[in-house]
Amino acid sequence: MKKIIKGKIYNTEKAEVISQWKGHDETITIYRTEKGNFFRHIVYKPVEALHEMTENEVLEWLAKHDLEKTLELFSHKLEEA
Repeated sequence: MKKIIKGKIYNTEKAEVISQWKGHDETITIYRTEKGNFFRHIVYKPVEALHEMTENEVLEWLAKHDLEKTLELFSHKLEEA
């Protein structure tokens, strides 16, 4: 899926998959573009949507859904308790 948001082309076929969550009827995939921009692709049959995400939004989403990827990508932003 491709979408233009604020003058930038977001393309699921060219971006790197960072993480994916699958529910009963819904799939959410987080991507990172070659230029380091993040976006999420939501598929909720039969609807698809694509939304840009800030780095902080990705960090919050990953912290809830993918701890390993959170530590891999954002350990420099986290501190020990």
